[in-house]
Amino acid sequence: FDVAHGRWCPSDRPKRTMRRNLGIVLPMSVIVVVACGEEVAKYRLHRRRRRPTPYPPRFAIDFATNLTALDRDARYPVSGRLWYDWTTGRQRIDHGPGSYECAHFYDATDGCTLIFNGGGMYRLIRRDDDGNDDDESCCLDLPGIGPPPPDWASNATTSIGTFRGLVYDVPSRTLAYQWNFDRSEEEESKKERSLAASGGRRQRRDATASSSSSLPYHSVREVAFGTYGGRPLAFTFPGDEANGRQDYHFCPKSMAVGPIDPSVFALPDGCADE
Repeated sequence: FDVAHGRWCPSDRPKRTMRRNLGIVLPMSVIVVVACGEEVAKYRLHRRRRRPTPYPPRFAIDFATNLTALDRDARYPVSGRLWYDWTTGRQRIDHGPGSYECAHFYDATDGCTLIFNGGGMYRLIRRDDDGNDDDESCCLDLPGIGPPPPDWASNATTSIGTFRGLVYDVPSRTLAYQWNFDRSEEEESKKERSLAASGGRRQRRDATASSSSSLPYHSVREVAFGTYGGRPLAFTFPGDEANGRQDYHFCPKSMAVGPIDPSVFALPDGCADE
C-alpha cells in the first residue's frame, strides 16, 4: 500500500512538468477552446451509447477490499486475487486475512477462497482447530451460481444499467467510466433458489444485501484512458452493513490475460460431494 500517495496499486504515470513557453501554451489554449464544443457534443452522444468493456475470456487480476469503508479509521487494504476462465465456466476468488466477505459470512478471520464451477459456488476455509495443523473446510455454499459471462455488464446496461459518465476513482487516483445497476429479476430468482437449496442458511447474507433505495445495487468502474483503458477498476456490492468494506478495487496493472492452470480451480478431495 502506497501510504505516501494513498494508493494500494502502483501507478506508471510520469510526473507532469510545467510548460514555460507562452508561445506554445497560448496557441494550444485556443485550439482546446475551439475543439471543446465538438468534443462535448461527441461525448453527449457517446454517453448514451457507451457500455462496459467485456472481460477477456481468461484472465487473472489482483484486487483489494476495505478501501472505501465509511469509517476512515478502519480503512486498510485487504488483498485478494481473482482468476476467471469463461472457456471452462470457472472462477476463483481468494480473500486475504481480515476480509469482510470471509469474516461476516463464514466467521473466518484468516481469509477464504470461493470457487465457482458448473455445480455452483464452493467456499474453502482454513481453520486451525488444534493449534498445530490447519484443517481445510470446504462445502458447496450456493448451488447453481457460476461465474458471470464476459459481457454481463454490457448486456445488463440495456435493461437495468445506467451510464454515469466520467468519474474520479479515489483509491487508484484514476479517471474512470462508471455504470450503476439496479437489482434484476434474475438475481431475485437466484436468491430464492439459493435460500431454498440451503434451507434458509443464507438469510443472513441476503439481509446484508438489502441496500438503501437511494444507492445502486451494484456499481462498475473501468479505466477510462491510457495503457490500461477498459480494464476493470472497481465493483461495488449492496448492503448498508458492509459500508464499502466488501467492494472490490482492482489493480489494472496486475491483469494477466491468457490461459490459467486448471489446478487453480481444483477442489479438495471430497469437497464436491459435501
